[in-house]
Amino acid sequence: MSLDLQRIREQLEAKRAELQKSLQELITASASAEHEEANRDPTDREEAAIDVNETQDTWFVRLNQQKLLAEVEEALGRIEQGTYGLCVQCHQPIPEKRLLIIPWAARDVTCQEQHDAQELIIEPSDRPLQE
Repeated sequence: MSLDLQRIREQLEAKRAELQKSLQELITASASAEHEEANRDPTDREEAAIDVNETQDTWFVRLNQQKLLAEVEEALGRIEQGTYGLCVQCHQPIPEKRLLIIPWAARDVTCQEQHDAQELIIEPSDRPLQE
């Protein structure tokens, strides 16, 4: 594999710093919004509904960024361990083109598709009862 691991490490470290900064900003903004909500008239239902939607949106963004941060840190760990560029599932090389686009990729395309499909499977207990 002819990947420049030093350059990829620098990209991953920059992405990690960006995500950490963004997460900190979200936490700060969230705390500020909670303070404002506590001082708002509780009878304003429209404003309360907007606050709930904004809180949910912020929560989802924060969750996605935390997940991406974990993936970036895992990729940095794979560089340290000497396993960067190998699929964590099938242990085959991940195509360079994929790693250049998504440096934190842990799986090749086929294994990633399988992984994503498994995450979408509905648990039997979550299925609606048939009448």
